Amino acid sequence: MKKKIGDVAAIFRKATGVDPRTFSPKGYTAGTLAKTFKGMDRLIPSSKRERRALTIPHLRILTNYIQSPAFFCDDYTRILLSALLTLGVHSLLRPSEFLSPSTTTHDPIQHLCNSDVTLFTQHIEIFIGKSKTNKKGALLHPILPTGSDPCPYLSLRLYLQSQRRRPPSAPVFVHVDGKYVTRSWLDRALKELCERNNMGSGWSPYSLRRGGCTSLNHIGADPHYIKRAGRWRSNAFEIYTESFSHTQHRNIALSLGQLK
Repeated sequence: MKKKIGDVAAIFRKATGVDPRTFSPKGYTAGTLAKTFKGMDRLIPSSKRERRALTIPHLRILTNYIQSPAFFCDDYTRILLSALLTLGVHSLLRPSEFLSPSTTTHDPIQHLCNSDVTLFTQHIEIFIGKSKTNKKGALLHPILPTGSDPCPYLSLRLYLQSQRRRPPSAPVFVHVDGKYVTRSWLDRALKELCERNNMGSGWSPYSLRRGGCTSLNHIGADPHYIKRAGRWRSNAFEIYTESFSHTQHRNIALSLGQLK
């Protein structure tokens, strides 16, 4: 694939005298071609882009460990971490959608804020504001009780109920001292949790989104449902899949409430 991209780029460069990678997206033809090359390049395996999928079986291991005495932290952090991991996997969230860029910086239009989350008796509604593929925002599929552990509804409800009353425009996820939860903090916490549970390396906050997609794919969810759930505009979600054994397949289905 990489050789083919190079060949096409060389032909275009020879014919026009212009490197297609330097195009500005302002021009329709140039922008389209530049985006095409960028998209093709992203399909090439790269160690920098390799991310593991944190699926339901992985999520269960981590949340059980977080709640165990072996994990030394305060109760608030336990609740916070469980909610972050569970929501990220079940709602296929991009890190930029629910994590703040810094401990003091937050954009209520782009990042999840209190007014975007509505807690009902039997479900939770979340509105994702401006995102990578939807500039107008989108309402996620309702978060329902799954009757399994970890349950996204119970984890998020417990976290929301632990919160003090805060402004509607404030970020949903904050530390006990009021500082915003950032991508770098969750990245460090996730790597530490995985290391302590002998789960190897290659984990990042994006592993949550990939794991949610992989889990849905391996219980046979309709591709159109996965595409809507993850707010993809293309079939790019198809590259976010990994193979599982029959036992892991069944564990995923149980956790998502597909089996009894």
